[in-house]
Amino acid sequence: LTVNQRIMQLTKTDVFFAVHGTGLANMLFMTRDSYLIEVYPPFWYWSCYQRFAKAIGVKSVVFKSKGERGPECKDAEDKSTLCQQKGIRDRSWNISINDGIKYLWGARLYVIEHKYHRDPATMRDD
Repeated sequence: LTVNQRIMQLTKTDVFFAVHGTGLANMLFMTRDSYLIEVYPPFWYWSCYQRFAKAIGVKSVVFKSKGERGPECKDAEDKSTLCQQKGIRDRSWNISINDGIKYLWGARLYVIEHKYHRDPATMRDD
């Protein structure tokens, strides 16, 4: 997509479900009361995109994945760059599809109520 097409796509996005990374900066173009579901690697704690979302009026939640620390981490308290990058962020990890669906359902309800000002309980799936 061109830059303009990407911007237009994001202005129309109600729910952005993405893995933690620089691509989340694109939420800058989302409208107020949209919703970000950010998937974190296991043991991750850097919340820069959560603060960014709050600053621009986008509701956000963190969805923690499952996995193990790598041998680069000396122990559970290791905050070194090597542990954070190679031992946590850059490893294989997974998420539960059922948990993802729960997060998406909650996001849908939030957007209907807060962005579109409708009562989700009175909506029908006709």
